Parts: sequence; C-alpha cells; structure tokens
Amino acid sequence: GLAAYELMLYKSERADMFLRDIAVKPEHRQHGIGRMLMEELKKLCKDRGIKRAFVMTERFNIAALELFKDLGGQPEMDSIVFTFEAE
Repeated sequence: GLAAYELMLYKSERADMFLRDIAVKPEHRQHGIGRMLMEELKKLCKDRGIKRAFVMTERFNIAALELFKDLGGQPEMDSIVFTFEAE
C-alpha cells in the first residue's frame, strides 16, 4: 500500500508530494510491487504538475534506501526530522 499527500507550500504557487508510507507484505516483496507503486506516484506527480516528492525512511531500511536511490531519489543530508508527542 501507499499513502501520500499533496501539500501547497507557503507563499508558493506549487505543491510538493509527501509520501507518508509505502509497504509491501513480506510474502510479496522482491516482485517489483514497491517500484510499481513509486512509478505510479511519480506519474501522478507529473500529471498534477508537482515537481518534487519527499519520502522518509529509516537508515537501517536498506531495501527502501536502494529502491529510492534506484528511482533517482537524492538523500537530503541537510534536513533533520523532529517528532512531537501529542499532549
């Protein structure tokens, strides 16, 4: 499955796509399903005029890192992610 959302940027006429989650059940991995989902997301972005898409993954998720790199993704080394707990 895949969950993504389009977000208009502050003071901008363009939007970015944020991929929140992509997952393939273990028994279906290594069959190109994740690649197919990502290619469809890239097509959707192109159809909507979205120039950039973002996704986060854990450093230890080697399969995801390789997939995103193979699809032309570039790691953002300048970004830091903060998480906040709801009170």
